[in-house]
Amino acid sequence: MEAFFCYNKSSPATEQPPARHSACRRDRHYPIHQFGKVMAAEDLREHARVPVRWRAALIVNGDNNHVHEGLTVEISKGGCGLFIDKQILIGSNVRLILEIPGGPGGNKIHLQQECQVVHCSLMGNISQFRTGLRFRSLTAENEKTLSRFIRS
Repeated sequence: MEAFFCYNKSSPATEQPPARHSACRRDRHYPIHQFGKVMAAEDLREHARVPVRWRAALIVNGDNNHVHEGLTVEISKGGCGLFIDKQILIGSNVRLILEIPGGPGGNKIHLQQECQVVHCSLMGNISQFRTGLRFRSLTAENEKTLSRFIRS
């Protein structure tokens, strides 16, 4: 049986997910293994993340093909995180272009993938927006390219 833990100190561990508290967000409730170990967010993810620093460009659909340049932070078979200079609305559909080093003969690979923005928040200490993208219908070719860098 799985219990749930909430960082709100007024909520003890219970056998059922607790009701939403005014002091907690829904995603602040973390399941506990039967042995009492709190699961990390990484344990709840569908795909393993790998830290990478690749040049990236985003083209927002309906933004007159304006290119927003950035740098990736991490990538998985489900999406990626990157830093960009401009805020993009959550839910926006974008085309991601990645410049991946280490191609044949030392050339760079340019991967293009349709994505959806799932989060975008300002990181004040670097004055950039940490942006999370979910891949939409990852192509077989792109999945093969990414699998060279991601072990799942």
